[in-house]
Amino acid sequence: CDCCETGYPIAKVQSKMGIVRLCLACVLRWFPGRDATWFEEQHSPFRNHLDDRLATAARAERQG
Repeated sequence: CDCCETGYPIAKVQSKMGIVRLCLACVLRWFPGRDATWFEEQHSPFRNHLDDRLATAARAERQG
């Protein structure tokens, strides 16, 4: 994590200084009262979309 340097980066945020990598604890500081479950619910639709696209690409690659 570019903020605390101890957490594992899970999010990238564009800033005036460039791209900043943040861990879950630092991301959740932006959303008081929210927890990891809320974060996962907000990002799971995108993750499912990405997984589907990767699976489609892998199938196409295997088929030649």
